[in-house]
Amino acid sequence: AGDGDLELAALRERVTARPYELKSRLRLAAAYEMQGAPELAADHYRIALDHHPESQEAAERLADALARSGQRESAISVLASFADRKADVPAPFLSRLAIRLDEAGMADRGEMYHRRAIEMAPQQDALRNNLGYNFLMRKHYDEAVHEFRAALVLNSKSATARNNLAWALANRGGADDVQEAVLQWQSLAGPAAARSNLAAVLIEQGKYVAAREQLGIASGHDARHPAVLRNLQVVAELDGKRAEVAVEAPAGGTETSGSDVASFIG
Repeated sequence: AGDGDLELAALRERVTARPYELKSRLRLAAAYEMQGAPELAADHYRIALDHHPESQEAAERLADALARSGQRESAISVLASFADRKADVPAPFLSRLAIRLDEAGMADRGEMYHRRAIEMAPQQDALRNNLGYNFLMRKHYDEAVHEFRAALVLNSKSATARNNLAWALANRGGADDVQEAVLQWQSLAGPAAARSNLAAVLIEQGKYVAAREQLGIASGHDARHPAVLRNLQVVAELDGKRAEVAVEAPAGGTETSGSDVASFIG
């Protein structure tokens, strides 16, 4: 393969002459990827890692190549093996591995690597947020709230952690939790979006009547908010009723009343 490509041919000759040279092996593998030969690329990344088991770059490139070819579990195995045999793996590597595990439905195992990443870099708010999201996926809401609050202590301006904290609070579902969730969302995107987000949580929980009540409040703030309209359509498809709500006026509002009906039919 690649006999007509002079650069590729030169790389092949160099790797043949110096089979243990890491840089040339990685360049050859990357060239095969560019040529549309992912299997050959993965073979060379694997050889590079075999020859240089301490190379984080070789491990990451092999994992990426495997993932791009649909071999997600093999990609995870490569990264986990590298992480498990090296005690000083940097936090970003551990975090990426943990996220891959989360996305593959192995969040229980992912938690371990999230925690290792935090141990390596305890002041990085994103790592706390990632662990919190791992808990949120698993419906461990108390733990998720704890981690998102910890992330905000480290970085109070993190919109991601604040948004995720609101989702965790709303799903936990206590009266004070729900009130705080609305306030957190409102600080990020305004009252209509906050109530629409709460409605989305209620829809996921199958509480369609309560969701419509929240969408009514949201419509009182902004009857044409895109998220409100989308959620109206979603709840209508789920409960079989029209995509309409009784609009509740926001506090101090004068333009709408509780008896008004906003109807949005797609």
